[in-house]
Amino acid sequence: GFGSSDFFVAKIDDIDITRNYVKSGPYCAGDTIKIPFTKNGKFNNGNQFIAELSDSAGNFYGDEIELGRIADTAAGTINGILPLFNVSTANKYRIRITSTDPWAQSYYKRDTLRLLIYSKDTANAGADQTVCQGKPIRLGT
Repeated sequence: GFGSSDFFVAKIDDIDITRNYVKSGPYCAGDTIKIPFTKNGKFNNGNQFIAELSDSAGNFYGDEIELGRIADTAAGTINGILPLFNVSTANKYRIRITSTDPWAQSYYKRDTLRLLIYSKDTANAGADQTVCQGKPIRLGT
């Protein structure tokens, strides 16, 4: 049988990260973005907090993009940069914070953020040409 000395229960520290308020935009690819966060629990020396941008549907399934990181054991603000990438002009992008030691990710309970991101692409019409009314033209970015 199980006597009182046959097992013991230990409580480990709760570890969690909460991403705080981030302006929803609009942003352009290449812009800087401040991402504040708070944390509970003890993070180990050498830990890094990493801000990640979701895919265009708001998911973190492996297509997320790193925005920035800080090596710290305390909460703070990550100064991220939205990289130049193929942007979907939809407001479904989200940001989460992860940590490396121990691994954790920010809760979704306060993750109502939806970012609107625009591309910084420029249109190139090619060499000068005369276009007659009603004729199609093609622009590449």
